[in-house]
Amino acid sequence: MASNHPSPRRFTFASPWFYRLGLGVMLILLIMAALFWRERTWFIDVAFQTFLMIKDGTTQVMVYRFGAATVQSLPLLGIKMGLSLATISWLYSVSFHLHFLAFFLLAGRLFERRDVALGIAVLYTAFTYDGFYWQTSELQQGLGFLMVSWAALLRYPGLTKWWHYPLWGSTLIALAFYHPLVFMPFYLMLIWLWWKPGFKLEGRKTLLVLGGLMFVILFIKQIWFQNWYDAQKTAQFMGHLTEDFPNYFSYPTYGLFLRDLATHWWGYGLLLLLVSGWLLRKKQFWGTALLWLATMGFMLLNAIGDPAAEHRFYAEVNYYPLLAFLLVPLIVEVFPLWRKGVGYQSSNAGWLNLALIFWAIFFTARLGLIAWNSEDYSARVDYLRELSAAATDQRQVIDPGTLNQELLKMDWGLPYETLIQSATETDRPVTLLPLSDPATKADQLASDTLFVTPWTEFPLRQVNERGYWRLPAVPYATPPE
Repeated sequence: MASNHPSPRRFTFASPWFYRLGLGVMLILLIMAALFWRERTWFIDVAFQTFLMIKDGTTQVMVYRFGAATVQSLPLLGIKMGLSLATISWLYSVSFHLHFLAFFLLAGRLFERRDVALGIAVLYTAFTYDGFYWQTSELQQGLGFLMVSWAALLRYPGLTKWWHYPLWGSTLIALAFYHPLVFMPFYLMLIWLWWKPGFKLEGRKTLLVLGGLMFVILFIKQIWFQNWYDAQKTAQFMGHLTEDFPNYFSYPTYGLFLRDLATHWWGYGLLLLLVSGWLLRKKQFWGTALLWLATMGFMLLNAIGDPAAEHRFYAEVNYYPLLAFLLVPLIVEVFPLWRKGVGYQSSNAGWLNLALIFWAIFFTARLGLIAWNSEDYSARVDYLRELSAAATDQRQVIDPGTLNQELLKMDWGLPYETLIQSATETDRPVTLLPLSDPATKADQLASDTLFVTPWTEFPLRQVNERGYWRLPAVPYATPPE
């Protein structure tokens, strides 16, 4: 008599080199994170969060995105141990890719879904250019964790034990609180699997339960976990939605996207064309339509939210759901072509070798492009050094109009970046405060007890307390009028 319990579904490629290739990619990314730690951690958000962790001695979870705490645990441990500032920054840099490597191993080893593991290697390379150096977005972390949940779903498609429900509930809560955009590719995978023949008997109940549970979690999050940042983004979106109607397709963001797609993000464009071509060849017109509907729909929503897309590094990370959409058919429809034991014939060895060569070239080119982009961020680090060295005072206001804004990309993090850079590399810590009109903060600047930033102020005593830097208790020096 057949069991009512679903059989575990492992996925192994016909050649072990697919998985080895993916593992090699993840290890190389980790090595690059170790090499380019200054470029990655002396850059706006990570510098800001490093400053706060040192000041407060705790993780810095912003706007309820609790997943960030796991990445911050390693540099925070370094702070608790009293390690050097350089070591703390280095730990922060590698911590991101240690987590991504853990996602890869969880998918490939624990759940034995080598297809999802290879997809994780694609996730962190195909679209990545500036995103490697601006690693702080919880969206990148959340999508990696989402793929681990895909591996669990594909391996164990049925809810057969009572503890599956609280386990999945905890997983979905984590996904919802990683980043607001994670739910989009989550639902696309559920919709795609709904129509897969292998899921019709044992998995549809699971898909319904997970889809409904995620909806409830998102509803609760929206009602009881509102925050200023998401509210600001929602208001910005609604403003453009009403004021720009019906001219949604005249935004400059579309042209910028196509330009960067051709020059920097071509890995995604290439895979989109190949996967779409394969789906059409197999006459999966519904799948092709679903993929492109999700893609174009997200492009439109993203454009309404950010019509100008002024900062490429920020826009790039916001486009990551596009790649997650693409990974659904790549994992479910394309990777099974090279699966061991499912209709694979030895006569297909030639095609298998061609596929391996393609992925080897693809990953090599993408990793090379990411490494090449380090020149821009290394130049940014050198510029921080120049600014710190040229400062006549250790607490100094600087006119943003005199700064190389193209090289800095954003200047709000300058007080933290210059402080960490100078305290790491010299005996003279310096903090530079970009202000167009110092009169707007005249009282704060005149105080010798405040650390002033463009947005807020901190007690100088708390800033100096852990001894990683000793800023003098003097007023800020302002440029001559």
